[in-house]
Amino acid sequence: MTRSAMAMFISLCGRRSVAAVILVLSLIAVPVAALAETIRLRAGEHQGFSRIALDLAAPADWHIGRTRSGYELRLSRADISYDVARVFRAIPRSRIADIADGTRPGTLALTLGCDCHALAFQTGSGTIVVDVHDGPAPEGSPFEAVFNEPDIPGLVPILPLFEAGEEGDVALVRRPTAEPDPRLALSQAGLAAGRSVAVPQPPPPAHGADSQAPANPVAALPLPLVPPADVADRALNLSVLAIPDPRVAEIEADLLEQLGRAAAQGLIDTDVRGRRDKAGTTPAPNHAQPTVVDPPLPASPPGDPFVHIETGIDRDVIRRPERVPVTADGMTCLADADVAIQDWGDDRPASRQIAELRTGLVGEFDRPSHHAVVALARLYLYLGFGAEARAVVAAFPPAGSEGQLILDMGAILDGEASQAPSRLSGMTDCDTAVALWGVLARSEPDSGVTVNTGAVVRAFSALPLHLRMALGVPLSDRLIRVGAIDAARAIRDAINRATATGGEAVGMMDARIKLARGEAHEAEALFDRIAMSNDPDAAEALILTIRSRLDRGEAVPVKLADTAAALAFEMQAEASGGRLEQAHLLARASTGDIDEAFAAYDRWMDLGMPDPLQAETLRMLWSRVVKVTDDQTFLTAIFSDRHSPEQAEPDPELRLAIAERLLGLGFNDEVRSILHGDVGETGAGRRLRAEAAIGSFDARTALAEIEGLDDEGSQLIRARALAMLGDHSAAASVYAAAERPADAGIEAWRAGDLVRAAEIGPDPLRAALAEIRPVPGDRQSATPDSFGPMAEAQKLVEDSKAARDALAVLLATTGEPANPN
Repeated sequence: MTRSAMAMFISLCGRRSVAAVILVLSLIAVPVAALAETIRLRAGEHQGFSRIALDLAAPADWHIGRTRSGYELRLSRADISYDVARVFRAIPRSRIADIADGTRPGTLALTLGCDCHALAFQTGSGTIVVDVHDGPAPEGSPFEAVFNEPDIPGLVPILPLFEAGEEGDVALVRRPTAEPDPRLALSQAGLAAGRSVAVPQPPPPAHGADSQAPANPVAALPLPLVPPADVADRALNLSVLAIPDPRVAEIEADLLEQLGRAAAQGLIDTDVRGRRDKAGTTPAPNHAQPTVVDPPLPASPPGDPFVHIETGIDRDVIRRPERVPVTADGMTCLADADVAIQDWGDDRPASRQIAELRTGLVGEFDRPSHHAVVALARLYLYLGFGAEARAVVAAFPPAGSEGQLILDMGAILDGEASQAPSRLSGMTDCDTAVALWGVLARSEPDSGVTVNTGAVVRAFSALPLHLRMALGVPLSDRLIRVGAIDAARAIRDAINRATATGGEAVGMMDARIKLARGEAHEAEALFDRIAMSNDPDAAEALILTIRSRLDRGEAVPVKLADTAAALAFEMQAEASGGRLEQAHLLARASTGDIDEAFAAYDRWMDLGMPDPLQAETLRMLWSRVVKVTDDQTFLTAIFSDRHSPEQAEPDPELRLAIAERLLGLGFNDEVRSILHGDVGETGAGRRLRAEAAIGSFDARTALAEIEGLDDEGSQLIRARALAMLGDHSAAASVYAAAERPADAGIEAWRAGDLVRAAEIGPDPLRAALAEIRPVPGDRQSATPDSFGPMAEAQKLVEDSKAARDALAVLLATTGEPANPN
């Protein structure tokens, strides 16, 4: 049994029960195991403030005050440690610079990194939330008080409930409270004095305005913290205790039972050998002790227990109350009942249900009924009519947050989640049904979003079939995009179980899942079948099958491109019209028909219907032009007045790709023209502009472009520029530093350093130099008799021919660079 439960029992029950407690505790030893609690801090970054949340397993008093470096959170429990390892993964250190243990056990110090202030509150579930906001604190903020060491204003220290006295006796220790129970105080005083204590009755109220009865007649009684050692011995005399109320016996029996349970759970150690006096014999009852008389106990309400006793394990683990779930950012999750759309309608005809609720929509004096408005809007949501539900809320706005929730859910049902962002999008990690709506509220979820897939699948399985059919495909798509492939498969199975064939909706989900698993060919076969049907998902299937082929670098079949063109024209005024037109243009470009792709783009622009996908499509077309077209098609597109790359607002990578291809074709001026702005100041942009300068024989500009760059590409450009300027010796040194010995040897030859060239130059160069500069003594090695006049002449001819061949090799190997001067 926990100390707090025992203290509550004693404070409520009076001295009879106190004596019983002391009797029981005299038979046992109570070293309670300290159950320290480690709190993992949760954090979240918001607009204008950073949030820290602490989930306490057991309630505790708390206070926040100012310190020299920021704030300190102090709890009335010292058995608490904090896990702050993951805090700064979720928030920057701009507002909260550091979090560490405070000045005493159970405290938490927050070091500020800005001119900020803290506000704090506690949720209904016991979570303590600390928000650090930008700017100065509001006037009168209770959290700006500076702590007065060592006392904590407003907190009451927790004292041990029991304390060992002389010779192992167990004595009661009073815990200070704001309003001590008079009966507990009298019982302590009476036991300490060893005499009967009569409960003082307040004097009757006197008549008159100035008379007033004392608030507490025993407030001035001296209360010793540790009674004399013989208190427990005198408490053994049960025969002198009058227990007129049977509830006391019931509570004592419950206390004994819970003490036994605490021993079984390992919270306390028991000693059942019995207490003995100094002589080793059990003391006899002392019938001379006076009788202690308690005032009548107040009657408890029927069915209400007078006191509740349980162990800490039972309270915190076995029967732990449910906490209100919160997100990782500290936002309170909506409960299952708030989004229980499956309960907002039934199987009766929709017209009948709508008529019933519309009848009571407006009451007396033409005032709308809040309950009827919410019920009708929720019925429309149940039927899948998002627009109608939103119209009801717009016409008769309900009070509170119910109206906004209906608007958010209606937008999701109508496929307009991106146009109406809501707080639901932040609840994807909740352990309630709202996680389903949180995923659907995100139009473009990414892999960094945490999704409670179990809660999503449970909530989806509880939906009626018509809502599962309507929401299954978009939900499966969003789960796939966050990497939850198994959850997407579970969504598909939840639909398939309730239908005979599942329809094309299941086929779309199957295709998406196969595509996510890398089974592109199987997915494309499913998409193709749906794309050529009259199913509502045909347009989406056509877009996905074209995109799949483009991602794999394959040409799109002409039949699919023609179908995309027809559907794009037919649906040009709808939301999917732009996506279909984009798919059509890229499909044409994938087959090399760039002219038709640009012509179709021109027709799209001439419609006068601006679409945000047009600029993106032009960039994607140019990407295809750069990567797959021949030089003639590329140059024709580049120099077309209507299709300049600048019109596409190309991103840096596309600009660099166009410039690199222009450089390879010798269009140096165009390279420098397209690499303007920020992209030209990148390392890759500067190197390309330096290459273009060398191509235009402007070596000094090339050196200026790569000034400060030390990568290998820049070093090679620098060596070529130095050689172009005639500084071959410096060029040889740069090549040698770049570990290009062959090039360094050639530049050494050009600089006249034949020794170095013969050492590190390429093989043809070294062989030629060896032929031109023979090793001294080679010719003299022959004997004079072996050379006659004719032989000597023949030898000279052969040497001359070898020299000419060596010089030809040298010229071919070390061709002089063009000199711009």
